[in-house]
Amino acid sequence: MSNQSGFLKGFSHAGILPTDSEELRLQKSLLIFATGLISFASMLWLFIYWQLGPQFSSTIPFVFQLLLVGNLVQ
Repeated sequence: MSNQSGFLKGFSHAGILPTDSEELRLQKSLLIFATGLISFASMLWLFIYWQLGPQFSSTIPFVFQLLLVGNLVQ
């Protein structure tokens, strides 16, 4: 359990430097949170469309999700 909480703590503080101001830390944290939330919504959209059958419609959010993950990894 501590390994998982360590991952979440590290993920929530990703990109934050000790020299960052409090406002910049908040902006970076909100950016990571919003990206994760949109990525989750994209996964949900993919799942629903995949269950309904249209293959082309599920391609758009999948590409968007890959772009979001690529941006987070960078």
